Amino acid sequence: MKRGWEFLKMTTVAGLFVLLPVVLIAKVLGEVVRFAEKAAGPIIKLLPKQITAHPKFPVVFAIFVIIMACFIAGLFMRLAIARAIGRWDRAAFP
Repeated sequence: MKRGWEFLKMTTVAGLFVLLPVVLIAKVLGEVVRFAEKAAGPIIKLLPKQITAHPKFPVVFAIFVIIMACFIAGLFMRLAIARAIGRWDRAAFP
């Protein structure tokens, strides 16, 4: 009986450690998309109505803006100054 209880307990805790990060990431990404959708509102108003007529366009545009921000952050990380900052951080805290 004790082995069965231990198995149940360990399996449940392991499942929690798998699902909790997935749920948290989904929640954070949802908030980021909502923020990007609100922030992109003025830009969307400048675009022609034929493009923005679809009801899902603001969400798709917000996701595009997030992907572009990730790309730009990745480009920044390839710059020499960003790599130097990364090395400085490791050198300061051995």
